[in-house]
Amino acid sequence: MEKELLEKQLEYQKKLNSITTKIYSARDTNEILLNLQEEILALFDADRITVYAIDRKKEEIVSKFKTGDEVNEIMVPIDNNSIAGYC
Repeated sequence: MEKELLEKQLEYQKKLNSITTKIYSARDTNEILLNLQEEILALFDADRITVYAIDRKKEEIVSKFKTGDEVNEIMVPIDNNSIAGYC
């Protein structure tokens, strides 16, 4: 029983490491959404994925999510007037 649990944990860690490596090598967040979505959803048993990034030039938090084949964005300012962007 313990051996099976350890094997499952090891397999999970291998998949997580593979996804992490692919995220770090992605050119942009769209590539993560388009190419890694299925792997990420399967690993975490989720039905949606949202990627958050910071646009330092515009001082915004960019939330990207995929609907069908289209990548959508929501931008929130990083300032004290925004609950999501409050630091």
